[in-house]
Amino acid sequence: ALEEAGIHDETLVVYSSDHAGNCGEHRALDHGGLTEESIRVPLVMAGPEVQAGTVVETPVSVLDIFPSICESLGLALPQDKLGVSLWGASRGASDPALPEFALCQFHATGYPGSGFALRAGEWKYVECVGERPMLFHLGKDPFEMHDLVVERPNDPEVTATVRRMRQMLCGVCSPEAVDARAKADQSAL
Repeated sequence: ALEEAGIHDETLVVYSSDHAGNCGEHRALDHGGLTEESIRVPLVMAGPEVQAGTVVETPVSVLDIFPSICESLGLALPQDKLGVSLWGASRGASDPALPEFALCQFHATGYPGSGFALRAGEWKYVECVGERPMLFHLGKDPFEMHDLVVERPNDPEVTATVRRMRQMLCGVCSPEAVDARAKADQSAL
């Protein structure tokens, strides 16, 4: 259709989707969780200057779409927007501005506490307010069946990774404060 309209060579296409349902994985049939099946979504870019076949290994966020489009058009990013531009990375350039991690949050009415999931490399850290954290090594455990906090509680690598990823999370937000705001908003509704 872009070729037929004569705009193929000047159109940036960005494809993503809403998060998925679990489809029975982890005995869940809805969106309500922080497993990879529920939170992982595609993000594909194509168009002028986008290098075909480039894969960004660093987890990115759908929040990065708006800054990417702004940069591709030469527009300044408004200061109140979250996310970073993937424009340089989409053209095959290494980009030191890409964050080391991607964050997902879950706040549902009636749940005891908000949930937060951080992906950094092959590590995934999950924290639900009021509960103990969870840690998974997705390279070795892609289905998140082995919570290393439980299985290897005294392993120095596990404790150091939990500490580092908790610091990353707290560098973005206070999980307890976000949870309190979410519950106050839900109560007000």
